Amino acid sequence: MFNFRGSVYGLVDSVFARHNQQQLVSDALKLGLLPSEALLQSNDEAVKAGHHAIGLYARANLYLDAESHVVVGRFTPPAGGA
Repeated sequence: MFNFRGSVYGLVDSVFARHNQQQLVSDALKLGLLPSEALLQSNDEAVKAGHHAIGLYARANLYLDAESHVVVGRFTPPAGGA
């Protein structure tokens, strides 16, 4: 079990997402949802952009990253929340 202090974010490189969009969407639809989840499409543009698949990919890798003992970088938000 992992505990996080504050907000947790997952970042996905835009070049990686563009080059792998078809696979990300395929994996998201087959493997990316928890049993009680369903995708609700807000509009055709969001589906076309694959934002749902990118978000599910980031979520899946967040937990893989949390198990790693290697820290590749740290994000420190700017003072004042800007």
